[in-house]
Amino acid sequence: MKTSKRVLAVAGVLAAVGCLGCLGTAAARGFDFGNMLDKKYEVKTYEVSEGFDSMAFDLDIEDVNFQISNDGKTRVMCSEDDRFRHDVKVDGNCLKVHTNNTRRWFDNIGIVRNSPKITVVMPQKEFQAIDFVGDTSDLDIDGISTKSMKIEVDTGDIDIKNSSVMGDFRVKTSTGDVNLTEVKSANLYFDTDTGDITLEHALSQGVLDIKTSTGDVDLNDIDSSTGKIETDTGDVSGNILTSKIFYAKTSTGDVNVPTSTQGGIYNITTSTGDIEITVNK
Repeated sequence: MKTSKRVLAVAGVLAAVGCLGCLGTAAARGFDFGNMLDKKYEVKTYEVSEGFDSMAFDLDIEDVNFQISNDGKTRVMCSEDDRFRHDVKVDGNCLKVHTNNTRRWFDNIGIVRNSPKITVVMPQKEFQAIDFVGDTSDLDIDGISTKSMKIEVDTGDIDIKNSSVMGDFRVKTSTGDVNLTEVKSANLYFDTDTGDITLEHALSQGVLDIKTSTGDVDLNDIDSSTGKIETDTGDVSGNILTSKIFYAKTSTGDVNVPTSTQGGIYNITTSTGDIEITVNK
């Protein structure tokens, strides 16, 4: 009985603290409950007059996509409010976009109907390097060529299409799916905690290196000289264009891979999941 009373007392204190927190938030916002329930952004356009051959993004929660300019000019269009702005500048031939977030803790309470977005409109498609860092960001790239690409996101989906990377292409995410379609690179590296990795018509001249904790790996008409795929919980399946020497192992699951003595070595391991690979020739 005494234990029950203690539990109820603790619950009452926590409820009171929660109510006071909500009251404090409302007071800080002038008891404007409409403002508390809805977050609204306005689009600010940053005109970029200097030339650049690289891009670097250090963002917070914005989704990013790229478009080709029809007038030969570069502009960066960002969703912003009074406490959520961006620094956009060209420094050392590199276009840099940085989130300037001065929100207080209660500014993050509310309903977000649409995620803030950044749209980069530019005439060029070829770059020396692209570096992207985001906390909660989706990234969509289509039709870009660069010597190197590095993407690091905590929570967000990565979608890359019709692009080529002459050097290393590296992707690291904590939670989110990674999708590559019609992508060529010297080497492909993926490191994810939770999320599926889907490669379709993706080609690596050297290494394909995939490491994921929880998620499926789906390979559709891909190829590389060598491959290393590791998953803790997830299936590995798909089709590879040319013959490989497979070393496949799973703790709990089925393994079905071709037997060959030709081609590069593919090491595939999973703790819980099936491995099923076919080869075109």
